[in-house]
Amino acid sequence: MRRLSVWSVVVLVVMLAVYFRTGQTPAGWTVFTNRAGWSISYPPGWRISSCRSCPDPAEAGVFVNFFPSGNYNDGWVIVQQLNRPSARTIDDSLLQLSNEVNLNPKLRQQRILLNGHRALLSLAQNPFGKSESETVYVVAGPQTFSISFVAFRGSALTQPNYHTYRQMLRTFRLANRPI
Repeated sequence: MRRLSVWSVVVLVVMLAVYFRTGQTPAGWTVFTNRAGWSISYPPGWRISSCRSCPDPAEAGVFVNFFPSGNYNDGWVIVQQLNRPSARTIDDSLLQLSNEVNLNPKLRQQRILLNGHRALLSLAQNPFGKSESETVYVVAGPQTFSISFVAFRGSALTQPNYHTYRQMLRTFRLANRPI
């Protein structure tokens, strides 16, 4: 077995660091900033909306939908500000959010870091339509949010817009100020 040279190791580390970098807005994407203290980038052609009675999606406290220009059935993204549970630890808060916000059966839950913040990734399945949603719950100080990918049919992981959602997650940022 051949040993890797120091140069090869340096090149590999740099390549991995570039691959896994976070927060970089892909070329041509737009940054959306909400007054609740968060921002996320989204691709060209996607549009933003909120509830009918919420004319300003940038207003704090409203959920924001990011819809593709094409078929909604390919999946879309929702960012929502949540109330932080009264649980004692961040991990307990994340589990409580996952269980109370989405009542569908969980297929998988995994603790992750989302751009430096502790988070919980939760994959849930609607038992009636057999559709899935993947949600990342993030708690940072008093700020608590969910970022969801919703698919109307089949597995969320196989939908055409799932990769776009994962790119959007890497750009999600929280302001350094309490709201």
